[in-house]
Amino acid sequence: MKRTKKNSINKQSLFFLPGWGFQSSIWQPITPLLLDYEIILYDLPLVGHSTTFNLDRLIYIIKTIANNAPPDSILIAWSLSSIIASFLCLHYPHQFKKLITIASTPKFTESIDWEGVKYHLASRFYANTKIDPSHALHKFKKMIGAQINDPSILSVIQTNSMDASNKVSLLFYLTLLIKTDIREIYSRLTQPVLHLFGTRDPIITMAHIKQIQYHYPKHFTQVIPNAGHIPFLTHTQEFVSYLTHFIQQ
Repeated sequence: MKRTKKNSINKQSLFFLPGWGFQSSIWQPITPLLLDYEIILYDLPLVGHSTTFNLDRLIYIIKTIANNAPPDSILIAWSLSSIIASFLCLHYPHQFKKLITIASTPKFTESIDWEGVKYHLASRFYANTKIDPSHALHKFKKMIGAQINDPSILSVIQTNSMDASNKVSLLFYLTLLIKTDIREIYSRLTQPVLHLFGTRDPIITMAHIKQIQYHYPKHFTQVIPNAGHIPFLTHTQEFVSYLTHFIQQ
């Protein structure tokens, strides 16, 4: 489902994608600070009846999103959706002129040559989601909200998650997250790229951030002190400042 906030036709379009387990409305609290732009909040497409991940289904998702994005959009993606956003920028370089990722990594699970989440932990979370998606969503929201003391922010996290009845889509996007390695795609992107992180993110740690800074020196990175996995809600002013500065460069 697409949600849009209409502004004047001559404004730069910012196209927002949510992270795993959330609706695009998770971005809504920051939109009053971006009145100089056209804001487009776009939900990740639901995937039907199969959790199987393959290239054809990924291409379908990419085309669906691209067909709903204005030309020359700035693409802004949180966590999981940064993978999809990178494919969009690779395949539609003239449609998306800049990419901003938040709390993301090109390879989520660890390997010999890459710091990441341990595969058995990711697999366990997938298995738990398959058994009880409602509990898995609750656990995930609790984890990213663990360091947050503001009731209003916690309420936003609680009320803007996906419906647990969308089990197939939840599992499909988890599979995409666990299996996809887009390190090579990061190197091929022609658009300016900004990666935003938090120093207290329980998922994307400083070790992950340092390897991204090392391997992709042409990308811009910005680390927000004391922010966690959802810095656009907890450190909104700083987030918007970095966002707008990069857009205006």
